Amino acid sequence: MKCLILAAGYGSRLASFLKNLPKPLYPLNSHGDTCLSLMLDGLVRSKCSDIHIVGGHQIEKIRDFQKTLEEEKQISFNLIDATNYYHRGPLFSFLTAENALNSQKYFAVFPGDTVFHPIVYQYLEKLNFSAFEFNSIHLFYCKSSNFSSWGNICLKINNLGSNSYVEAFNPLSAGSNFKNKGVGPMNIMIPILILPGTIFLQIKSIMHPSNTTLFHVLQTICMKSLLKIIPHQISEISCPFKDFDLIEDLSLIQSIIEK
Repeated sequence: MKCLILAAGYGSRLASFLKNLPKPLYPLNSHGDTCLSLMLDGLVRSKCSDIHIVGGHQIEKIRDFQKTLEEEKQISFNLIDATNYYHRGPLFSFLTAENALNSQKYFAVFPGDTVFHPIVYQYLEKLNFSAFEFNSIHLFYCKSSNFSSWGNICLKINNLGSNSYVEAFNPLSAGSNFKNKGVGPMNIMIPILILPGTIFLQIKSIMHPSNTTLFHVLQTICMKSLLKIIPHQISEISCPFKDFDLIEDLSLIQSIIEK
């Protein structure tokens, strides 16, 4: 399985803290762990050795990190330069990986500014990607009633046993806490996607000026039933991930790292 990490963006909400670093390389704790170093460690442990990273903003810092990682840990990855496309949004950065990945049956996509619980990588390692239905999209979710500090997308799933599929994506308001409103467990999306190599052509066929993220594309694909979107539940985990969007996120991120 090839893996793609999107690490090209500005991190504008954290600009005053980043000190000329790309957000995926900002130290998250006293050990110097970063979103990118933790993700690469997790992927290597889950036996993913073919890793591609799309860089853009401060890409020279990612090149320096790449050299250090190869020298100190013998971990290597292919760095893709999004050039000026990253100014237009994460979807355009994603499309710069087409030549590297369009011949693959499937590849996994990760956001470069997110820390995942170790159980998530353990789950990915156990999946048999070669058995996946051809030309479908696969994603992950967990059931939770208390996700206000980390979850932001709820999935509507048509549960048909082994033939379950995603019917809709519902963005959640920032800071909402449905547990306090008497709502039961919801299907909260974990931001990892397993995409077919044909997705690049599919995206180009539905491109619209309002589509700037992969989430926008997923909504369109789901709404038009262009591809089947298959959900996989990851259970027994209270907080599976945290995006690094604000400096206040560090305490929760650090608690995940300590797991």
